[in-house]
Amino acid sequence: MKTLSILLVEDSPLDAELIEAYLMDGGLKFSLVCVETREDFATALEKQSFDIILADYMLPCFNGIAALEIAHTTCPGVPFIFVSATLGEEVAIETLKSGATDYVLKRRLIRLVPSIERALREVQERNERKQAEAQQQESEARFRIMADTAPVMIWMSDTDQLGDYFNKVWLEFTGRTLAQEMGTGWMENLHPDDLSESLDIYQKAFKAGSEYRGRMPFEAL
Repeated sequence: MKTLSILLVEDSPLDAELIEAYLMDGGLKFSLVCVETREDFATALEKQSFDIILADYMLPCFNGIAALEIAHTTCPGVPFIFVSATLGEEVAIETLKSGATDYVLKRRLIRLVPSIERALREVQERNERKQAEAQQQESEARFRIMADTAPVMIWMSDTDQLGDYFNKVWLEFTGRTLAQEMGTGWMENLHPDDLSESLDIYQKAFKAGSEYRGRMPFEAL
């Protein structure tokens, strides 16, 4: 496990020591930066990147909601957990609605490490999804470049048997736009005398999950 960089917003040295002790007892490897004021909090975020932010809800000259707003602006992807002595149900719900990841009461600090671990898992899963989506988009972009430069007509249908992609050669051959071809629009290209037979072969191939082979005579432009 890598060493976590944790930012703690806490005005009580005793509570800060207690929180640090629970983090250590929970088996986390971490470096801890403790701040108390708005200025120190903003400065810490500017100078260093953090894996997680822990914050008391009420401070003498600062409060957790303000810290949360600053964090959302400066580092929106970093989990933010409130660690407070008292936090009523209504206030706790408001913190979550405002974008907090979780909240832990100081009298139940045994929940702190599990809360942190869950938050970090969610970050990892979110990053993996984004990476997978980016890779898929890149793959689709490469496919479209290859398909549009291929000297043949290429088209694709989705599982509902609706056309969802037609390459450049197809559109140039039919003289129609992509919007006209999408869905069932491409069927308008088929010659009326062959439409019924072509669609029957097409639909049977979908139902059987087999390769589609058949003539699809286009009506002359």
